[in-house]
Amino acid sequence: MAIIFVVLQLVLIIWELDRKGQGMWFMLLQLIPVFLLITSLLYSQNIDSGLKKLETNVMMLLIPIMLFLNRRFFTAETQRKTMLFFIGVAVVVSARVLFQVIVTGKLIPVIQMEGGYYLIRTFLEKKSGFHPTYFSLILAIALFGVIAILLKKKGRILYQTLGVGCIVALSGGLLLAMSKMILASTLMIGAVTVVVSLNRKQALIVSVVSVIVIIFSVLAIKPLKERSTELLQAIFQEKVDQQNPDSMRRGVYQSTFAVISEHPVFGVGIGDAQEKLNAEYDKRGFELAKKQNFNSHNSYLNFWLTSGITSIVFFTLLQFIQIGIAIANRNKLHFAVTTLLSLSFLTENVLSRQDGVFTYAFFSTFFVYSSWVKYQGKLAINGKFLSQPLTGVQRFAQEITRRLVSKSSSYMMVAPVVAIPYSGRHVSVKPFSETIWEQVTLPIYLRFIGSPPLLNLCNTAPLCYNGNIVTLHDAAFKENPMWFSSQFVNWYNFLIPRILKRSKAVFTVSQFSKRELVKHFQLPAEKITVTYNGIPDFVGEEKVQPPVNQGNYLLMVGSFSKRKNQEYVINCFLKWENAPVNLVLVGAEVELLQKEDHVVEQVKTSSCIQHIQNATDQELMGLYQNAVGCIYTPYYEGFGIPVLEALAFKKPIIVSDIPVFRELFEGYVTFVRLDDEDHLRDTIRQLLNNQSHNNKSIATANSDLFSKYSYGVSASIIHEKMTNNNL
Repeated sequence: MAIIFVVLQLVLIIWELDRKGQGMWFMLLQLIPVFLLITSLLYSQNIDSGLKKLETNVMMLLIPIMLFLNRRFFTAETQRKTMLFFIGVAVVVSARVLFQVIVTGKLIPVIQMEGGYYLIRTFLEKKSGFHPTYFSLILAIALFGVIAILLKKKGRILYQTLGVGCIVALSGGLLLAMSKMILASTLMIGAVTVVVSLNRKQALIVSVVSVIVIIFSVLAIKPLKERSTELLQAIFQEKVDQQNPDSMRRGVYQSTFAVISEHPVFGVGIGDAQEKLNAEYDKRGFELAKKQNFNSHNSYLNFWLTSGITSIVFFTLLQFIQIGIAIANRNKLHFAVTTLLSLSFLTENVLSRQDGVFTYAFFSTFFVYSSWVKYQGKLAINGKFLSQPLTGVQRFAQEITRRLVSKSSSYMMVAPVVAIPYSGRHVSVKPFSETIWEQVTLPIYLRFIGSPPLLNLCNTAPLCYNGNIVTLHDAAFKENPMWFSSQFVNWYNFLIPRILKRSKAVFTVSQFSKRELVKHFQLPAEKITVTYNGIPDFVGEEKVQPPVNQGNYLLMVGSFSKRKNQEYVINCFLKWENAPVNLVLVGAEVELLQKEDHVVEQVKTSSCIQHIQNATDQELMGLYQNAVGCIYTPYYEGFGIPVLEALAFKKPIIVSDIPVFRELFEGYVTFVRLDDEDHLRDTIRQLLNNQSHNNKSIATANSDLFSKYSYGVSASIIHEKMTNNNL
């Protein structure tokens, strides 16, 4: 059957091969433990034994590759039909065995006799063709599938009736097999899966009833009671009792660890593992274990025993990652099956037989690609900016995001915060925040849901992620590192060139910034698309009272930093006796990049300067509406949102004479030199005395600039790029 399966997969591959590498990381991770097993053959003495064991494990190599290459064929319907078929087969097999046990009259006598469960397991293995452990594993997976279907088909009597019948047949087979770990894991995982789907009262009732049923079953059913008693005896016995299977398992573990301790790094080799174990059994006097060639009875330890510490690390990591993928995709069935397999590895070497290998290799791969189906076509947005103070960069991200999510339901916001002010799909992902969240939590989560394209709107992006689309607003840290802290410059010098190089597309906010990115990072110009800032949504709302004293004032908006150059304007006003207007500064004292302590202190002691931190949109609107004019004089800028905002509120504005403002706003603003405070004062007087000219320029700006500099236009450009299949 395995060979037929692989051949059919190869036919599909030849028919329509999916060569895209999305999700390849998972397949490669799956193959690493197998390759390490193959490598261990090089230092095995018994090559023939090693080759036979590799033959048993070959499906752990072939199935992940086949399913990866054909993952484009996976859909939600594929998963549904596959599980229905699998459930049907498992129910038929279990019902057949139960029927044969009952009609032969073996069930009641065996249940009543001492040690009867051994006879049941022998009978079951003979009639089903499966070892009880693998029989239990298959039935448990099918049982989880039935539970998942019933939870989705609530209230449908036909489904409920069929489901109950399937549960009875599968549960009966599980009880017959008496595989303790799988039975206990099934009860625990099944209860958790059901409980989380119920309200608090229902969950409490189900939990109490489940505990009562388990206790009653253990006490009333003799084989279960015997198995439980053996387990308790094995736990509290000091010496290994070879007549007690659970105690003997402890002896097997002791022997396995003894062999591992002699070869911890590379293991003993896949061909020599059993021989080394038998020698240790003989040394310890475990005759039964030696006679029966007991393996390690633990899949994790078996990887360590055969191919070393690296092997068990990757295999264990693979189990945690699969559970993480199930949680990230909120796939309860995937979570149940993956957790069951991971727990079963603790007490059985499930991968020592081909039926166990095939079951694990198929389902551990199948559910991953099936879980990723619902994220096909999704476009993720990096929501780190939602946890940051609002500056121009964050304003751009908010305005663009709001328009993107209104354009298409394919966008999903992934953020480190719970409260997300956008309609559509959003996900709050923990733990961590800020840089650690962006560089660790975010890329792991995205890979766990199938690696969708990620739109980054605020300069930075996850370094270890291949699906980035990056917006870099300027290259200020390259232009003058002295404007920023050394820690910030070092981090950006490391991060930015790397993410730009690997990004599928790059956006920036002006032609000037585009030239800067080409100059500083040697990017091809065709890779960079200009998406201008625009008028924020709060412009045009009803007038509100500003949170400042009434009077004439010039408004300067921007977080305090050397680059923004508030000190130039502040010094001008501090030395200006009887200034015709006051100065109102709006912006955080501490920008992420730099803190200007001496400037802040000067502002606090001045009678003609007022500083407002963290203004809301409503407060900022009132400040713009009541200002006689605005001023904005940075040394370097990528766009200059405060300039466009001032023009939108029909306010004259004085700006620094720098290339980006010449490109964007020449003819609509008043330029000023940055090396002459007297010149600035003269310019302010001219602005106050020439209102009619200012009003004419502003009217022209409203008709010309705002159709060009628009968040709606920029969002459309970004959306077109994001939905480009070649991206």
